[in-house]
Amino acid sequence: MNFKNVNVEGFRVPTGQHTAAGQEEFDHEALRTKLQVAWRFTQTYKQYQNAPVAIREAHCLSEQYPATCQTVRDHDLIAGRLLYMPLVGFQLENVVNSDIEVLQTDRRPESALTTEEKQVRDTLATAQSGYLSDYSSLRQLLTLTDDEAEQRAIQEMMDFWMEEASAQKYMQALPQDIKDGFGRVTMECQYASTFFRVCCTSVDYDKLLQHGIPGMRTLIGSKKEAAALNGDSTDLYEGMLLGLDVLVNVCDFYRKHCLDLFEEATDAARKRELQKMAAALDAVTKRKPETLREAMQLFWAYDMIIDTVNYGRMDIYFGDFYARDLYNGTETEASAFELIMSLWRLISEQADDGFGSYRFNARIIVGGKGRRNEANADRFAVAALEATRQLKRCEPTTTLRFYKGQNPELMDKAMECLKEGCVHPTLYNDERHIPMTQQAFDVTSEEAEQYLPQGCGEMTVDHISIGSPNNIINFVSALDLVLHDGFSTETQEVRGLQQGGLETFNTFEKLVGAFKAQVDYTNGLFARRHMVEYQVARESAAYLFISMLTDDCIERNKACFDGGVRYLGATIETFGLTNVCDSLIAIKDLVYDKKLLTLEQIVAACDANFQGYEKIQKMLLGAPKYGNDLDVIDTFHKELSAWVCTNANKKAKPAGLHYLLNCNLNPDGIRYAVNTKASPDGRVYGEAFAVGCAPTAGRDQNGITAVLNSMSKHDELHSGYVHNLKVGHSLFAPENIAAFRALIDTYFEKGGWQLMVTVLNPDDLKNAMKDPKNYSHIMVRVGGWTARFVDLPPEHQTDILHRTLYC
Repeated sequence: MNFKNVNVEGFRVPTGQHTAAGQEEFDHEALRTKLQVAWRFTQTYKQYQNAPVAIREAHCLSEQYPATCQTVRDHDLIAGRLLYMPLVGFQLENVVNSDIEVLQTDRRPESALTTEEKQVRDTLATAQSGYLSDYSSLRQLLTLTDDEAEQRAIQEMMDFWMEEASAQKYMQALPQDIKDGFGRVTMECQYASTFFRVCCTSVDYDKLLQHGIPGMRTLIGSKKEAAALNGDSTDLYEGMLLGLDVLVNVCDFYRKHCLDLFEEATDAARKRELQKMAAALDAVTKRKPETLREAMQLFWAYDMIIDTVNYGRMDIYFGDFYARDLYNGTETEASAFELIMSLWRLISEQADDGFGSYRFNARIIVGGKGRRNEANADRFAVAALEATRQLKRCEPTTTLRFYKGQNPELMDKAMECLKEGCVHPTLYNDERHIPMTQQAFDVTSEEAEQYLPQGCGEMTVDHISIGSPNNIINFVSALDLVLHDGFSTETQEVRGLQQGGLETFNTFEKLVGAFKAQVDYTNGLFARRHMVEYQVARESAAYLFISMLTDDCIERNKACFDGGVRYLGATIETFGLTNVCDSLIAIKDLVYDKKLLTLEQIVAACDANFQGYEKIQKMLLGAPKYGNDLDVIDTFHKELSAWVCTNANKKAKPAGLHYLLNCNLNPDGIRYAVNTKASPDGRVYGEAFAVGCAPTAGRDQNGITAVLNSMSKHDELHSGYVHNLKVGHSLFAPENIAAFRALIDTYFEKGGWQLMVTVLNPDDLKNAMKDPKNYSHIMVRVGGWTARFVDLPPEHQTDILHRTLYC
């Protein structure tokens, strides 16, 4: 089936490419290619539908790659680009946005939805993982052909994947009480939601580069022979070997492609580069990499297929190659740096090409304890930070881990990057994170040294743990449910525990206890739901390219979700913790301590969005607020934060998880806050929540020292807490930089977890809102992720504008 008659000229979904004028382009040939790949992929899946999952997956991947590989661009020194979002395929995480965006904001009751809308909603709950289908685009393509054979083929794919997509199997597997507990497991209720995805995974790229493809074949082949001798299944090993064939085919595709481009090129320098690229691609299929160029090429080819979009401790697995090339004269510092810059551009341009998940990912970690050959790693790390400084893009999200005694050149380079408005690197304190990781993840101290912030900052332990952040809880909505006896004023349905009316809470302790009971109930659902998700993932696929580089899959002869990974856990993304703490302390202060208001008055004021209750709002805003170094609120914030983390983790082992941890990142918290009603901290409907563990915008009024003191008091066991700080360029002036560095050093010495720093001039953001063309260079930290300020929607811009700027 060639689909030659489909009129893709009328296709309305962009490929992610843009013209010089910034208009969306439509690569019609690419769209037709995607349709052809979808058909072949579907037929291959059907052919191997009853085969072992590892074998089926390998054959399906062979249809997806290198068929979806795209041309090398003129400035590329490393080969590898992909078509944006398959119509049908296999990926870790893929948001199929057109149907999802409509259904997530659809407030119609269940009875008002058509059968098709319900089916699409349930199949595409939020994200898709494993075997997936862009149902909306296929449906659109169906209307763009008059050829009956093509119509039948497209309809056949739609019908098949509506039953066979991994997300649909997940929805079918969920027990009814879990579906009811989350309101159909969609964003229909702003209180709690879930995802079906594999996200924030980390694999052992160092193992890949030390073994190379032939070495991996030998390792897996020997395990396969041993399993056969013992009478054990060899399906996983066979799938892995077939997967390595796919990797070789990708490398061979690009080798031939580079040679074709060599023949076409007229520039002598470019011809030499294409020759080097072709030679590297040839070499990595025959032996383990020996140079930085070869190591980067093998890494990138593998990463294209695995789709983790997070890259781990890059200075470990590239550091020795980098140092050896410089020592041997294989590369100069300048030429090696160009290779690094080429990789940085590839990562950044993947986001430009439509891989929207990169906005929340693309994390590279350098520095920190637990690195072999630290001097070599440091040399690469400094060059990597310099690449970040020169590129000045939102991706990759460069991250610096640091500890006492580390080479100071790394932190000096980090400060240079921040001074120039790069926003990266984010700074992570090993002195706090390593012991915390050991306890929270229940791992050894040596394992804890390999902690990694992934995605927006969700943490994992490098290539030995998987804890996809597939749960979300909105603490502000949780409190609102408590204050309305479980009734959601948003959906006009009972969505929470019914614990009694407001008269029930005649003490502050009872109110806090009810809030904890609501969260406790939801955490239990999260744990059970996540195990259902892993069950479906295990039954659907072997996730071969994760399993090959995840401990202890090869040793155990088990895929990553089938008992292979050493530590299988889960993560909860949390929103509004600071706002709930501020709300509860305001209630305590005004209702229970000073008795100036009743709980009924505060609830009525919030329900009215403070219209007609302006005096009450002023009183609520005047109550103690987190971020001002006030013990009454800081202590409560610390204790409640510790409780929500500990409570979640207690739900893990009874459900079969190794851990269930909270992260407080607000990667897109404004999106949730926009539809969350007013709260007792004085926040109005739609106003942004506080970002991560930082104060609510504008509520920190006692200076930068006070806010850093508040943020340094936490000691919870978590899976990533974000601490954002917005400062002026004046603090990096020669006369101020020493004092600012001393302030930051003191913050970390007192227990600060991490910092994400945005450096601006006082009027930059206001000017950018008025004149976006001339301020398109300004990058800002939104939450756990970064964006160009002018690209953000108005509600995000307003929130960032209102955050306190310390000058």
